[in-house]
Amino acid sequence: MNGTVGRTLVVGLVLIGVLSVADRVAAQDPTNPQMERALSLGTDLGPVIDTSGFVFAVEDPDFTLPPDQQFKVVFGVDAIPDGPEAMNRFLDRVTRFINMHVEAGVPRENLDLVVMLYGGGTGTGLSNAAYREQFGVDNPNTALLRNLADAGVEIFACAQSAQLLA
Repeated sequence: MNGTVGRTLVVGLVLIGVLSVADRVAAQDPTNPQMERALSLGTDLGPVIDTSGFVFAVEDPDFTLPPDQQFKVVFGVDAIPDGPEAMNRFLDRVTRFINMHVEAGVPRENLDLVVMLYGGGTGTGLSNAAYREQFGVDNPNTALLRNLADAGVEIFACAQSAQLLA
């Protein structure tokens, strides 16, 4: 199956709405419990995405990644967030993967990443308007999804799972 046909089969809804400046500022809110905890532990905010996926500098690691290694990874996100106001914590794992590898010396262009939203995680990728209509609140994942897309991550949703949101 070629890439175009595969994408046509899995893309079933618009994943990301227009991101406003307010969304980006809210994602960087230092009162966010995760950011607050990471900063208290002396973490770096991340060399690629600095709103989540916090990493720690590791001095003299026992294992180093080859900087010329090409990584091709698909992250399946089927988890339901803790509530409609909560970000999907599994997206943080994707940003952490990016930040850890770049922090370890792997060039960003060597990370070919895909996020596949399916099952309970499908609603995570709704536009803000569709999310608000479906759940009654703004989509707390919008800024992080935009940051992932800006970092070159391809984001798809399962067309079968999207039918459950209609």
